[in-house]
Amino acid sequence: PASLPNLTNGKPKWSSEADDEEGSSGGFEGSARAAPMRSGGKVLPPLASSKARYLQECDCRQMPPRPLPLLMGKKSLDLSGKDFVDSEMLAVAATIKSVELIESVNLSGNSLLTDKGLVPLLRHLAQEPRVTHLDQVNMANCLRAGSHTVDAAVSLVKAGVNLRVLDLSHMTIPARFQLSLCQAIGRHQSLEFVNLAETGLQHHEMTKECLHSLLLSRTLIALDVSWNSFNGEVFKSLGSYVVNNATLTKLSVANCATVAGACGVDDYVPPLSLFLEQLAYDKSLRFLDISMNSCDFRTALILEDALDTHSKLRELHLGNNPLGGFGLRSILRLVCREYTGLEVFRTQDCYLGGADITGQMIYSFTNPGGKYELRLDQPYSRTMLRMLYKAMDTFNLQPEEALNIQSYRVKHKSVTWKHAQKDYLGIWQVPCSGEVSLVFNVQNAILKRFMSG
Repeated sequence: PASLPNLTNGKPKWSSEADDEEGSSGGFEGSARAAPMRSGGKVLPPLASSKARYLQECDCRQMPPRPLPLLMGKKSLDLSGKDFVDSEMLAVAATIKSVELIESVNLSGNSLLTDKGLVPLLRHLAQEPRVTHLDQVNMANCLRAGSHTVDAAVSLVKAGVNLRVLDLSHMTIPARFQLSLCQAIGRHQSLEFVNLAETGLQHHEMTKECLHSLLLSRTLIALDVSWNSFNGEVFKSLGSYVVNNATLTKLSVANCATVAGACGVDDYVPPLSLFLEQLAYDKSLRFLDISMNSCDFRTALILEDALDTHSKLRELHLGNNPLGGFGLRSILRLVCREYTGLEVFRTQDCYLGGADITGQMIYSFTNPGGKYELRLDQPYSRTMLRMLYKAMDTFNLQPEEALNIQSYRVKHKSVTWKHAQKDYLGIWQVPCSGEVSLVFNVQNAILKRFMSG
């Protein structure tokens, strides 16, 4: 087998032995072979020259040539799902040195490629004048790509000033490159669509920095970070970053929640709920995918409360979450409201989840009256309290009329309760700590309406 790249100053430099074994121009460094091809003493046109070079590279490697759209007059290098191996990719890499205009590169599904074949290609793409015209790069499912490929991809992102689409999904990105990649994306002046699904982002502090760097972008329209592992703190940080980004319209976080306990346990806080609670302040999202995140009826109520004032969200994906009947009611109420923007929602396989509600507080939209024991450090309890304040508005009641506060304790000390106030967006600002016991009474409002006819 051909030798692996030698490391010089931390970067790969392909050895001459690899060149000899793989073909005449398999190495990374340029050579005299990059000169224009000639036939009968005449310089060939660029397209004919590229074809001749590719055939020569294949002949030197003793392998059959493959059809390349780029050599048929097209501006794209589409090799998706072709199962290229490194020797074939080295021939392609040597060929594109004579191609000046490449607008898109699609290598998705080539799971056999390693650093040996990918690094030279990315390095050649990052050179002028090709990199100036580069608009899309798709390397999804290049499963054997290593750290040198990721390093070359970061360099390509920095050099490709007109790059709009970047897909690195299902590639393992080593932790030491995650932040530099996200910073390069966040500082980019053209990137609009970024897919980092299943790239190895984990629930630690550096992931917060990565997400913050990504969402500092002022051009980013769509972001997919699905199939990574986020805990509650990461989700909470993500929520604040999304709210502060005015350009993001599409976000996918499917199957990202780490499950540290069962949904029926009182102390368990679904990680995604800390993210959803902040969406009340978002004004740009139009599409949200939160499938497969262990969302139960409590998370659905938080979503109903948060999106109650969101007029731009059009499509919501909730598939494979244990919402149960109570959770689905929250989503249906949300869709039925004329002042929300939601038009499309997907809830396939969400019918489970209704069996573990014994002893749980359930909010009744038609009859919210009753006694409530709320732990205000948990998103679900805060949402319940906000829903009660909203119901109070619906019945035209003052807080003193509707809410009978029986006790309020913070760190085991009794504290005087102060009723919540609305902020500049009309959102009730409820306390985030303490335990409150209250009785919500709507009988007076019902009696007034009955007596008034």
